[in-house]
Amino acid sequence: MAVRTCPTCLTVLSPARVVAYSDSLACPGCKSRLTVWDGSRLIAAFAGILAGVVAWQLSSAGVEAALAWTIPVLYSFLAFGGVSALVLMFTADLRLRPEEPAAAPMAAESAHSAPGGAGSHH
Repeated sequence: MAVRTCPTCLTVLSPARVVAYSDSLACPGCKSRLTVWDGSRLIAAFAGILAGVVAWQLSSAGVEAALAWTIPVLYSFLAFGGVSALVLMFTADLRLRPEEPAAAPMAAESAHSAPGGAGSHH
């Protein structure tokens, strides 16, 4: 199956839409509820971590100022975010999102909170 295609109707979704709405996608063709496969997310996260490590190594060499430790942190954060989003744009495999179970109604907790059914408010 091609990247970023709906498994139901084979409509191709835009890369920006897949990255921005990866948990709440809806197919523009058949209106199916979609999500990005966890394997694609792992690949993107691993690539982002590698990019962050490389950015840390490149930016932490030879700087000796009072707040020099902030530059590698900033660059590695930006590298992780940018690279992981770009990799997810090109490797996102879409799957149908499983149906969520209906929420059970909440029982009245006040009557069952104390033994004997009576509250112990003194």
